[in-house]
Amino acid sequence: MLIEASDHLLGPFDARLVSYVEALLKKRKFDVRTGVRVTAVHRNDVELSSGETVPCGLVVWSTGIQPVKLMQTLAEKDTLAWSRGRLLMDDYMRVLRSSPDGKSHEVVPDVYGLGDCAVSSTNPLPTLGGIARMQAAYLAKKFNSGKLDGSGKAYRNISLLQMSSVGSQDAIIDPTISPLGKRSPVINGFLGKILWASAYWGFQVSTANKILIPMYWFKSWLFGRDISRF
Repeated sequence: MLIEASDHLLGPFDARLVSYVEALLKKRKFDVRTGVRVTAVHRNDVELSSGETVPCGLVVWSTGIQPVKLMQTLAEKDTLAWSRGRLLMDDYMRVLRSSPDGKSHEVVPDVYGLGDCAVSSTNPLPTLGGIARMQAAYLAKKFNSGKLDGSGKAYRNISLLQMSSVGSQDAIIDPTISPLGKRSPVINGFLGKILWASAYWGFQVSTANKILIPMYWFKSWLFGRDISRF
C-alpha cells in the first residue's frame, strides 16, 4: 500500500507523468491511497486520517524536511516576515520584515535569502536543490553588477529537467519548460530509464563510482536486488 497526503503523487511533475506512474503502480498491484494521512504508527498497524486501521509488517515513512528553528528565532527576534518556518523575500530575493502596523512588509537592507530558508512572498517555490542553485547564481550576478537596490531583472525561476526512476526498467522525465512557456513532450518507460541512468552516471564525480555503479546495476539486473539480512 502506498499512502500520499496530497491529492496526487509526484507533486512537481507534469500531470501526464503523474497519471502514468499511478497507472503503473496499480498495474503492479499497489493499493494507492491519495488525500490520506498517517496519523499513528503502531507495532502491527497504522492509523489513517480516514479512520481506517491498516495491518502492516513494515512501514517506510518519507516525511520530507522541516525548516531549522534558527529561521523562526531570527524572525521573532528581528521582526522578520516568515511563513511556515521560512523567511519571506521579495522578487529580488531581499528579505522582508513586517511593517510597524503589521499590515505590510518592508525590505531589510543588505539581507538576502535563498534555498530552503526563504520563500518568495509572490511566487512560492518548492525546496529543491536546483532552485537553490539558480537563486545563488542570480544573487552572484546581482552582487557582481552592484545593482542591489531592486532595479534590473527580478528573479525568475526556470523549471529544470526532472527525473525519477520508478522501479524495474521504468523512469519518468519531465523536460524543461521553454522561455515561451511551452513544455516539451514527456518521456517515460524504458527510454526514460536509459536517459535517467545516463544522467545519474554522468553526474558522478568520482571515477571509482563511475566504474562501480554500472557493475552494481548489472548485478542487480542479473540476480535481482539483495534484500537478505545478515
